[in-house]
Amino acid sequence: MGWSLALEGKDDRDRFKELGWGLRTWDQWDFNDCDKRFGDDWPGRIPAQLIAHILFYFSSPDDLILNPMAGGGVTPDTCLALGRRCGRKRFR
Repeated sequence: MGWSLALEGKDDRDRFKELGWGLRTWDQWDFNDCDKRFGDDWPGRIPAQLIAHILFYFSSPDDLILNPMAGGGVTPDTCLALGRRCGRKRFR
């Protein structure tokens, strides 16, 4: 949540720059390391940079992003940092 406050009012490109992530425009993304600032240590954890790129190219600020798995919290953390709203499906 701290990143969402620090990045408030910036556009997506400035947010990527502040986080130290290069914006990759080509069709092969190679993210090997998970960013320790986003999500918890979790089996099957995915890199926040991957989520950030998907959000950048396929959503707009303030869009609602559904996270049906909600494992380690990488997606909600990244949504907050990029100014997206995030919800999760609760199965009963």
